[in-house]
Amino acid sequence: MRITRIRVEGLFGTFNHDIPLNLGPDPITVMIGPNGYGKTTVLRMLHQLVGGRYRSLAAYPFDLFGVAFDDGGSLEVTARQSTAPAGDSEDVGTGLGPQLRLSYAGAQGKVSSHTVPPLDHEEARFAARYIDDYLPHLERVDAARWLDPTTERELALDEVLAWWGDLLPPLGERRERRPAWIVDLCRRVPVEFIGAHRLLSHDAATRRGRAAPRRTATYEVTVNAYAREMAGTIERAVAEFAESSQSLERTFPQRLMDRLAQSAGTPEAAESLEERLRALDSKRDLLSELGLLDQDTAAREPKLRPTDTPAEDVLGLYLEDAARKLEYFDRYIPTVRAFTEIINRRFLHKTFRVAREDGFVIRDRSGLPLLPDQLSSGEQNELVLFYHLLFRTSPGCLFLVDEPEISLHVAWQKGYLRDLADALRAADCYALVATHSPQIIHDRWDLTVELGEPADAGPA
Repeated sequence: MRITRIRVEGLFGTFNHDIPLNLGPDPITVMIGPNGYGKTTVLRMLHQLVGGRYRSLAAYPFDLFGVAFDDGGSLEVTARQSTAPAGDSEDVGTGLGPQLRLSYAGAQGKVSSHTVPPLDHEEARFAARYIDDYLPHLERVDAARWLDPTTERELALDEVLAWWGDLLPPLGERRERRPAWIVDLCRRVPVEFIGAHRLLSHDAATRRGRAAPRRTATYEVTVNAYAREMAGTIERAVAEFAESSQSLERTFPQRLMDRLAQSAGTPEAAESLEERLRALDSKRDLLSELGLLDQDTAAREPKLRPTDTPAEDVLGLYLEDAARKLEYFDRYIPTVRAFTEIINRRFLHKTFRVAREDGFVIRDRSGLPLLPDQLSSGEQNELVLFYHLLFRTSPGCLFLVDEPEISLHVAWQKGYLRDLADALRAADCYALVATHSPQIIHDRWDLTVELGEPADAGPA
């Protein structure tokens, strides 16, 4: 199920936006508009809604946030401000933020609803503790405020939840459970968000436990994390390949005896075997070229020329087994091929490929290896964006991208939507992009949606 439209009313008490999504051959929607109109906020709100982070969603000032689906259903969230006191600087407050009401109208007309109350005193305290544990780059000022050293701004709890709520555990799960219809809806509408701070990734494995020391570092360079992840993905595929190989080899004698008992060889069958041998060699070459199999594993079998019916049966069964073994790599071929082609199109004076041991293998023009974090910020941005899309999404996912132009040369910006469309087709996804760059749009103004003027704006 895919989202076809996003609507927000009363954003920041000022804006009403209606954003239809393009699901055509180039399934990309590009949001444009001046700073402060809410492009990034729309991306974050959608991600928080689908991810069940309602407390972070409630931290944004809005009246209504709605999405429509391609099956005819729709989901609307309305916000009603709580009248409970907000507390003072010695406390994190009670009744923080508005009460949210989620209403889902299914394609058959059935309506389901769920109410999310504001954070209470206890949950606000837990939220503050999560911030200390999961966001160590923020410095606690007092019970309800944090300092962001990069901007030197002091942030209240609701501001922290709005900007970094995606990195915190969902709040409120101790007191309430999401109804089954929300869980099912969010499962059927996958959404991935890649924000402006994408070169550092949040490493869940290093989060501290209750007894661990405070302020444990939880970030690493994203390209290093993705290279390691790519190596692990290939290793798992090779392990599946090996397990399948062992199983087929164990049962080969019995299956061969069964086939010999029903043998009926023909000249046409011998010709077909030769074609299948060539096809198998070609696939092994492709897997080796893409880095999914190394040369030893992908080595060709000797060319066998069947001369009688038993030989045809043996070779035919061997080819069937070999093809079944290599099927474990089929799901990776389109994405690895698209990823490698896009990155090599963009990298200047460098070559890139994926590999089993290192994940990413990068070499300069003289052939010397480079570590992923030795790439320029623009090159890292490209690796992160396209890796995340191709390997960290599921089919049908809405891919949300904030400011893809960061650190990119104008020439790279002009080719971005073309490469993004190629990657989306390989991953079977669609995208919503927020940008300020006309070079990103280039000649694809047909994909843009301009966010409107404030609701109360008069004529210029």
